[in-house]
Amino acid sequence: TLEKELKALSAQLEEKNRQIAESQTRLSSVHQELENSEHACSSLKEDKEALSTNISTLEQDIENIRILLSESSDQLKEKEDSLAQTVQEHDLQRKQMEANQANLAAQLSDRDNALSSLEQKLLQQQEDHSAAVHEISSERDSIHSQFQEAQMQLDEAQKTLTLERAHN
Repeated sequence: TLEKELKALSAQLEEKNRQIAESQTRLSSVHQELENSEHACSSLKEDKEALSTNISTLEQDIENIRILLSESSDQLKEKEDSLAQTVQEHDLQRKQMEANQANLAAQLSDRDNALSSLEQKLLQQQEDHSAAVHEISSERDSIHSQFQEAQMQLDEAQKTLTLERAHN
């Protein structure tokens, strides 16, 4: 019976070692997901900065066109027919740029929303990661305690078996 107990304790020890290996694998997986999320957030932040730069450039272009339009009013007397067409073209360009600006602003808003969502997801993953690390740490401590208890029982069983063999 002591040999059976010894085998049972050895099987329990192997199971605990397997559980530790599974916990370490899960922890690695959580770390990898966290790194992937951080990379995606970084990429979205770069996209947001590029869109902000494009919007600033478009705003400057629109302002420059407005300045050109006001300066061209002095030449309106001499070139009324040809300048009227130019003003229409500039107005069309301005409208197109404003439409582009609105589209870029909408894209920036979408990117902001996506970034916010990813940041929330990252925070949640960090919380989940912390919880998983805590859970795995607790499991590891429990398994370690069980392992020590099993080791003590194994040592005790081996002593008893040695004594019984000595008496026989």
